[in-house]
Formats: sequence, structure tokens, C-alpha cells
Amino acid sequence: MKSKFCPLCGKKTDTLFDGLCESCFSKEKLAKIPKKIKVFVCKNCGKINGNIKLDENGLKKIIRDNLEVNGELKKIEILKVVDKRKNFKKIEMEVSGLLKGKLEKKEIVETTIEIKKRLCETCGKVKGGYYEAIIQIRSDKKVKEREALKVIVKRIEKEGGLITKIEEKNGIDIYFTPKKILNRVVKKIPKIKEIKKSYTLVTKKDGRDLYRNTVLVRL
Repeated sequence: MKSKFCPLCGKKTDTLFDGLCESCFSKEKLAKIPKKIKVFVCKNCGKINGNIKLDENGLKKIIRDNLEVNGELKKIEILKVVDKRKNFKKIEMEVSGLLKGKLEKKEIVETTIEIKKRLCETCGKVKGGYYEAIIQIRSDKKVKEREALKVIVKRIEKEGGLITKIEEKNGIDIYFTPKKILNRVVKKIPKIKEIKKSYTLVTKKDGRDLYRNTVLVRL
């Protein structure tokens, strides 16, 4: 015999959630999101707020950052993306999780993302000639230098880096940002005979020395 009563609907039940039956408790919202979210997308590299791409993963991150969850979030599934008009995207998504950590629930929520385009900080610096690292390719065969250049450019782009300029004089020099990807890029260069590393002090920031890294690669 069921011994408990829901104070809202009067239903008899064996289990109460925060004093309510499952039906009444499940009417509470699992998630809320603002009707409109404004994001800044770089008109040069296409990244949102300077760090993520405007793809499905990027949209999910925007949603997570703006979603207010009444419990535990388990999954976000984007159901529909509609371009309402220029620079506006309407997003319909299914959110699943534990309502107040007690009851499994799924909900459909919607929001509109307004896209504002401008240069991100990194692209702004690059356009002004800024760079953090240099890879110098040297070989007695130009064809080897050209092959290495293709590998380097492809890897820098894959790592999300930005190339400031490429100079071809006594070899090929690639100037790019950020320097944290330098070693990963160099590792992709085939048939290296010799590597030399050097560091140039550029400036100080917050009391710390900032260096520009250079790697010379002989093929």
C-alpha cells in the first residue's frame, strides 16, 4: 500500500522527490539559458573570443558557459541550427541530466547567438608584425626546403597557430605565433640532420623576461 501523498496533486506514492511525486517534481526546469547570447568571432582566424572555432564543439562550449543547470548536466545535443539573418544563429538543443541530482530528465531549450566580428588580440598583433617563434630551414637542395615548408605551414595551421610572414633568402624563415607549438611543429619535419635552438630577449612583462624562440633546421 502506498503510504505517501504529494502535497501538490494529492497523488499517493511510495517515493517523494523534495516532498513531491515524480510527476510534479519533474515539472521543474532542469536548465535555463539566456534568450540571446553575444559572442565575438575573429574576422581573420574565425575563432570565438580568441580561442575556439565556431563549429559544433564551439557552439556546445558557448552553451555550457551560459547554461544554468538545476542539478547535474550529463549531455548537450544540438538538434537544429538555423541562420535567422546575418550574424544570428538560432540553436535548438536537448539537455539531459539529473534534476537536482535526483531524477533523470531531458529538456528542449532554445537560444539565439548573435555574432559580432572583429580582430582577436592575437590576429591584431600578427597584422602588426608580431611573432613569437621562427623556424629557419636550411638545405643545399631547394626542393627539400620547399617540402619542409609545406609540412611546417600545414602543422602550424593544424595547431591553431598564425603565420606572420615567410622570408626566402639564404633558405626559408617562417615567423609565427604562438611559440608553445614550436616543438610540435619541428617534430613533424622529415629527415632533419641538425637542429640548433636560440632565444632572444624581447621584453619584460609583469617582471618576467619574454623571449622569442628560434630553431634552425638543417636537412
